[in-house]
Amino acid sequence: MAARSYAFAMLFALTACKSAQEKCNEGRAAALSAWQARIAGLTQARKLAIDTEAASQLELSGKIEPRTSAAAAKAASARYERSDDAWQRAYVAAQNAACSADPDCTRVRHAAAEALDQQKDIDEKLSAASAVRTAVASNPALSKQLTDAVIPEQGSQSLDRAKQATAHFYEACKDLK
Repeated sequence: MAARSYAFAMLFALTACKSAQEKCNEGRAAALSAWQARIAGLTQARKLAIDTEAASQLELSGKIEPRTSAAAAKAASARYERSDDAWQRAYVAAQNAACSADPDCTRVRHAAAEALDQQKDIDEKLSAASAVRTAVASNPALSKQLTDAVIPEQGSQSLDRAKQATAHFYEACKDLK
């Protein structure tokens, strides 16, 4: 029994006696891992948004626009010759009007636009996360500055973990030269 408590005390003493550099290295590894997990999640969300946008475009061009195309062409032809540039503009306007009157078309166009907005938002988040991950590899102070500049997200556990890991990394490494 005494041998086991002595071994436990020694193990505790060894772990408590880590050098500042070891603590910094562990903090860096944890922060890198957290930011990599954040990037992986964002990459997966971006792929989903791209797939949603592509499926919406496919539905528009394959199912919905063929339904409204003939009426739009007829409306444009009533005003212009097909060879005239104005015919194309009139066709697009008639197609847009037909889409606005069609609930399926409106729903699919909205889904496509929302997916594009999500892609842009995710691209910005990916850019920030990648910059922090790069800074974590070499510069604790810069990684803290970049982390502090990342816009908070309500309910984002991956961002919260990455920010917390970076804060611990910075604290472990800030006094090392």
